[in-house]
Amino acid sequence: MNKVLLRLPRLREVVSPFALNWVLLFVAVDVGYCLVHVLLTYGFLNFHSFSLSAERGYAENYQYIKYILAAGSLLLTFREDGGWIRIAFAGLLLFLFLEDALAFHEHVGAYLNPLFPLPAVAGLPPSEVWSAIYGV
Repeated sequence: MNKVLLRLPRLREVVSPFALNWVLLFVAVDVGYCLVHVLLTYGFLNFHSFSLSAERGYAENYQYIKYILAAGSLLLTFREDGGWIRIAFAGLLLFLFLEDALAFHEHVGAYLNPLFPLPAVAGLPPSEVWSAIYGV
């Protein structure tokens, strides 16, 4: 009886092999971008577009593709078998995509600081403090 209670489902029983392969591909490419970023940081490469900190670089565009593919696959699986949590996660992913693509996080401080003034903290100007609060 204890064997039945302690049995955990195997990964293949919970996640389809197709979905698992996509996740592994995404993680492998993410690790590749991290390695390229390290090589860029130490001067072994000179392609700034591959840097993780480059605005509108390859890594950021790749992140947008992941957001859209993940949200789309969640919406497609919702159509097949329901599950409102998939709609919620798809909405979250679409919000993250739009927030990053339209750069709300970079401009929120300029709008909030005149309404709710904050002092400078840790060397950050007040508008950047608001951006940090928004980012959390």
